[in-house]
Formats: sequence, C-alpha cells, structure tokens
Amino acid sequence: MAAYVWDMARGGHPLQLIHTEIDAVAFTALKPPRSEITSLEALKQLWKGAALKEIETRQIRVQRILALPSILEAVLRALQRLVKFWSREQ
Repeated sequence: MAAYVWDMARGGHPLQLIHTEIDAVAFTALKPPRSEITSLEALKQLWKGAALKEIETRQIRVQRILALPSILEAVLRALQRLVKFWSREQ
C-alpha cells in the first residue's frame, strides 16, 4: 500500500500561499476537514491502528511557485473590497 499526502497541519499544501494572503485581509481561509491527520506522526499512528505492518515513511520537500501572481492580486483586491463593504453594512 502507498499513500501520498500534503502536510496540511504545517502549511505544506498547494493552496497555502493563497490561504496566507486571504488570512491577511481579515478572512480565515477554509481548511479541509481533519487536516490535522496529515502530519507524518498522525499518519503513522493511523496506519498502526489499521494493523499495517512494516510502515515506512518519507518526506518529500517541494517548492511551490505561484505562476499567476496577477490573478492572485486581483482576487485579493476583490476580497479587500468585500471586507470594506461588509464592515460598512454591519
């Protein structure tokens, strides 16, 4: 059996760059449910609990580069406008 998992618990997922920017404009980016289970130690415990034997793990480090920064900037500007609008409405 093999598994491939992004480490959501420590910000190691593809959308982390976007989540960080969204969090910076007064929103809390939604995280997938049960993202705490994606840490290496939590996964080891999960597999041991499933009676798997000879568990081997390996961490693969990758660098993510946002290829479309202008789109991200446009989304962030729109989010900032929404925050201003909602704060006036309340």
